[in-house]
Amino acid sequence: MKENDIVHVRAEVTPSVQNADATTSLFGRQAEVRPAVAVGLPPGFRDERIAGGSDLPIQFQLNTPTTLAFLPDGRLLVTEKGGKLRLVKNNLVQPTAVLDLTAKVSPVGDGGLISVAVDPAFATNSFIYLIYTNNNPREG
Repeated sequence: MKENDIVHVRAEVTPSVQNADATTSLFGRQAEVRPAVAVGLPPGFRDERIAGGSDLPIQFQLNTPTTLAFLPDGRLLVTEKGGKLRLVKNNLVQPTAVLDLTAKVSPVGDGGLISVAVDPAFATNSFIYLIYTNNNPREG
C-alpha cells in the first residue's frame, strides 16, 4: 500500500426485530425488517485486506490492543489497555514497548490507554497524542 492509496472500509447493518410487540410499543408501529444489501465500491476505491487474524505474522502477543495509528513511514503504533504503546515494524511487534505508562494508567472497566493519534506534522515535529485513564484522579 502506498502513502496516497485510498482504503475503503465498508460495514453492513442488518436491522432485526426480535420482539415485534416491543417494537410496536416503543415506536407506535412495527419496524420493517430488510436484509443488508451489498454496495459496490465508488470509482477510485478498492477493497483491500490490510491485516487480520493469523494472516499477520506477529511474534510477540499484544495484550488487549485498543487502537492503532500508522506513522508516515508505514510503521504502526498500537496502544494496549494496560498502558503500553507498542511499535509494529515489518509486521513484527517490537519486543520492547515504545512507552510504558502502566504505573499511571487505570485499566479498570472502559479505562486504560485508550487511543493514539499521530500529529499531521509528525515528519517534522515527531508528536503523537495519547488518551488514557489516569489511576490518580488528582493528577488532572
